[in-house]
Amino acid sequence: MNNKYIYCTLCTGALSLERQAQDEHSRLTCSKCGFVFYQNPTPTVLAIIEQADKLLLVKRKNEPFKGSWTLPGGFVEVGQNLEMALKQEILEELGIKISDYSYFGSYVSQYHTKFVMEDIVCTAFKVAADNYEFKIGSDVVDAKFFSKSNLPETVPFKDVQVIIEKLIKEKL
Repeated sequence: MNNKYIYCTLCTGALSLERQAQDEHSRLTCSKCGFVFYQNPTPTVLAIIEQADKLLLVKRKNEPFKGSWTLPGGFVEVGQNLEMALKQEILEELGIKISDYSYFGSYVSQYHTKFVMEDIVCTAFKVAADNYEFKIGSDVVDAKFFSKSNLPETVPFKDVQVIIEKLIKEKL
């Protein structure tokens, strides 16, 4: 559990981990007002875009891991469902529209910055697009298809690594 909070958001009382009888989990609980703080994961989406034996990776424009290769994707915004977020992230990062997608899997991971560590749940989709003429946009500086047998080192996010390993095993 990510204990990034130490004070109650309602009354500023101290938070401490207490076991909750109703669900058997330890949760941050305010010692002053009794508020139970549920720390739910932040949803993210990743796109798996393949051409034959090749996998599309994007090079990150920003920290964390600026300059590292990863799968395209990002955080789900308020008011978006997973599919809306997937389409928006691909349009923002690659300038293309998705023509089809299918569920690949969901993964628990963490997103680290120099300021905070976020618990995330990532949903990955296999994606097809109308075209692959990329117009690089926000958050990325490059996009390339790499042979699955010769991929560059990717960001050390657990979800990205697990997805890529699964894709490579599928090929065998």
